Amino acid sequence: MNANKARIFVSYSHRGDGPKWKARLVRHLGVFEQHHLLDVWQDGRIRVSSQWHDDIQQAMSDARLAVVLLTPEVLESEYILNTEFPFLRERQQRDKLPVFPVVCEECNWKAHDWLRATQAPNESNPLSQLSGAAQDRVFRKLATDMAEELSCAALAELPKPDQSSPSDHIYVDKFPLTSDGGQAEKLIGREQELALLDLAFAQPHTAIVSLVAWGGVGKTMLIQHWLQRLHRDSWFGARRVYGWSFYSQGTREDRQASEDTFLAHALVWFGVQCEPTLSPWDKGRLLADAVAREPTLLVLDGIEPLQYPPGPMGGQLRAPGVQSLLKRLAHKANNTEHPGLSLLTTREPLTDLIDFQCRPDAAWGSVLRVDLGNLTEEAGAALLHHAGAKRAGAAKIKADDAELVAASHEVDGHALTLSLLGRFLARAHGGDIRRRDLVKFEEADRKEQGGTTFKMLAAFEDWFAKSGEFGARQLAILRIVGLFDRPADAGCIGALRKPPAIDGLTDPLFTTRLDSSTGQSTLQPVPEEDWNTATSFLADFGLVGIQTDADNTERLLDCHPLIREHFSVKCRQDPESWRSTHRRLYEYLKQRCEYQPDTIKGLQPLYEAVTHGCRGQLHSEACEHVFLSRIRRAENRYENPYSLQLLGAVSDDLSALACFFEKPWSRLAPELAERLTENGQGFFLHESAYCLRCLGRLSEALEPMRLGLTLFIRAEQWKRAAQAANNITELETLLGDIVGAVSSGKKGVAYAERSDDLREKMCELARYAEAVGSAGDEDTALNLFREAEELQARRQPFYPLLYSLQGFLFCESLLALPERTAWQAEMTRSRVAGSRIAPEVKERCREIEERLDRLIKWRKPDDSLLSVALEELASCRVALYRGILQAPTSDQCASPHLNLRVTRAVDGLRNSRDSAHLPRGLLTRAWLCFLEGDAAGAQADLDEAWDIAERGPMRLHLADIHLHRARLFFREKRYPWKSARDDLADAEKLIKECGYRRRDEELADAKNILGPYG
Repeated sequence: MNANKARIFVSYSHRGDGPKWKARLVRHLGVFEQHHLLDVWQDGRIRVSSQWHDDIQQAMSDARLAVVLLTPEVLESEYILNTEFPFLRERQQRDKLPVFPVVCEECNWKAHDWLRATQAPNESNPLSQLSGAAQDRVFRKLATDMAEELSCAALAELPKPDQSSPSDHIYVDKFPLTSDGGQAEKLIGREQELALLDLAFAQPHTAIVSLVAWGGVGKTMLIQHWLQRLHRDSWFGARRVYGWSFYSQGTREDRQASEDTFLAHALVWFGVQCEPTLSPWDKGRLLADAVAREPTLLVLDGIEPLQYPPGPMGGQLRAPGVQSLLKRLAHKANNTEHPGLSLLTTREPLTDLIDFQCRPDAAWGSVLRVDLGNLTEEAGAALLHHAGAKRAGAAKIKADDAELVAASHEVDGHALTLSLLGRFLARAHGGDIRRRDLVKFEEADRKEQGGTTFKMLAAFEDWFAKSGEFGARQLAILRIVGLFDRPADAGCIGALRKPPAIDGLTDPLFTTRLDSSTGQSTLQPVPEEDWNTATSFLADFGLVGIQTDADNTERLLDCHPLIREHFSVKCRQDPESWRSTHRRLYEYLKQRCEYQPDTIKGLQPLYEAVTHGCRGQLHSEACEHVFLSRIRRAENRYENPYSLQLLGAVSDDLSALACFFEKPWSRLAPELAERLTENGQGFFLHESAYCLRCLGRLSEALEPMRLGLTLFIRAEQWKRAAQAANNITELETLLGDIVGAVSSGKKGVAYAERSDDLREKMCELARYAEAVGSAGDEDTALNLFREAEELQARRQPFYPLLYSLQGFLFCESLLALPERTAWQAEMTRSRVAGSRIAPEVKERCREIEERLDRLIKWRKPDDSLLSVALEELASCRVALYRGILQAPTSDQCASPHLNLRVTRAVDGLRNSRDSAHLPRGLLTRAWLCFLEGDAAGAQADLDEAWDIAERGPMRLHLADIHLHRARLFFREKRYPWKSARDDLADAEKLIKECGYRRRDEELADAKNILGPYG
């Protein structure tokens, strides 16, 4: 048991119905216990062969709260009366132990003064007199009260800072902590979830709480109320509070949401300094370190736009920065107590965090997933009543009225639907619950998210349509909000309210006025007070929300994502109006900022302009005049785009590129495709693939790469075709499709031959050689590398050796034999004198060292980070293998400076933003750390390598990681993962599936040597 969990001691009798009452209580406490937030002790926990009296005494001593289930049999039990009651009473008086008496059956419990002094549930009347449903309501309330009591005690024990967190340490602009004067929202039916969040916040090993539920269930409102509660109590010791909402990114499944703005803002806010071009993955790691540095509450609301939609990859994060942030926070809590909590909300379960999740069969976990269900029928009825449904016909009704309960049942307790229904009935029908028959809930699609809400919104539309000019104005505003994937700011709304009116959308927002000077009638926007009246009217219903921006300078108009989704569909039904509206927004946003902004934040209006321009079917103009000229600033489309090379805005660029596709990433929008040459279409495919690859989304990058290759072949652009084939070969190799990689590599060589470009042929031969070597044909691979080197000597006589990536791949092929020999020596813990090392191994090491010496002499100041890092890594590997083979003992395997050199290589690979090679450096450093006695450092590097490789998935790297874990840790008493046997089995499975024959002999060696260890 986790010592930090609060223990509840349950006192009950085994006779009569005592066990039944106990089981009912435990069932309702189960929502807290299954997440390891508290521990319910009952005498079923008594250990076999132990002294049962001692176990009970210990449980009562450890208890933070006690429950006494009162039945006649309890008051007849000598042990309970003479042992348990006196002990609990003493602790109640001495330690302020909370004791909850529950009168389950009629009995003379009031004879015990210390129990009578506490009000029992059900006003101290026997629960046996209630129906089963009523008893469950009492126990549910009782379980919540207990959790609240325990959480209050736990939160009170948290270390408090000398003063409350300063205002500059609080950023919750998306979650206002005070009422804005509108209709106050009341949180109904979520008392248990609030108590659960309190307990999780007080639990030091819980790093992340994930609230999972369909749209409209009430996730954001729950967070809002919980934050308000914490705010009133000075944040219970949290030194920093940071909240961000991704709902502004939209929720459509084809939306390629960006994390760039979040990462840029959060890094600055937490005081993290880093290069803007650092990879999103590494930005997430740096952010996690800053979050964990002191007690911090991090709230990320609505992250589903960053996840893959339902399907084979459903729930997985496609935002590497947020993924690494969350995984690192979960890792940190697994290794030590985590000073804070991260609270997430999403519609889709986060599959990336499943290995860290609290499960009933696990001792504990750092990630707590809470599936937030709909409201109970009783809570739904109370919400309806609060929202305004307070009559049945002419008669006033209470919150538990049967008709309200029936209405709650009809919409499955869906909170947003109930809130809208109550307000609709209050305003349109005097609060008469019987008029709900106007809403066709029976026709709602219950399998669709928001199915009942969409029927409710249709009823609003019908009512507004029958309400004359004022109702038409409401519909126009709702449809305007449906145009945006974000809160609509005053500037964009102002652009749409300007003349001329847009037929089918904004015409109700104009009025005819007589010009006194000319005597002519003109169409003018409705006065500002009429606009404000209309928006306030919608806000009263909860259909829109009126906010201010982060600087409190501009009003924003927003709505629930389901409402936005509904009215977006309505807007699309009038194609001409849809196009005209987005074109106007495009023109406005183009002029909103300076021509070429220098920051990610400054670029946001231009990214938004691209979105609206493409929706207005201005794809070509948005591409040339905004995306290329102002965002990328690149004269040559393929070279040094500003947004990528200087700002690192990979996610934002990918979101913009998605707008040019009808179906990402396979079919360009027809309006754009018909204006582009095949070379131009290839550009969009190439850039999309590049951004996807940078984000680690390798399997997605393959489709646009292959389509681009087809276009280049059709246009007979053989140089471009060779480059595309080279990229495909690399990706197929990483993804574990060795057969495909060999085939693509061979074709790429042929395309390079037709291009008559020595450099392309050299590059393609080297990549083809890598694929052939991975397939296990080492001799052919080496011959291909030597052929590529002959081409290099012809191309650049002063640099006759393969260098940069091609040189590293050649060294990797040469190192295959020394690497295998070093692993044999390491696993058997045998050392070989230098004179006894196999001649071929010696020759390979000598050749590589000579090559690297010459490459280092040729190095130039402007050499890429990747080239320098790969050369350094190759040199370190040679030194490591030589050390293992020549040193008499493990602790003498490496020179004192080797770890520093490997770390320099790892940092170089990290800063190069090429995640495909980083696992190679991490695996080398893990081996070296293990040899130096730093098992924790080795494990950390192996875990990071796994997180990177798993995203691709880079299956060859995954196989290598399995092998490294088994070969390094098989003798350890505590194996950090499942078992060495499982790692070897998983490695073997991947090697066979991928055709990764290069590792066959290493796998066989490991199986032979590790066999006895299992």
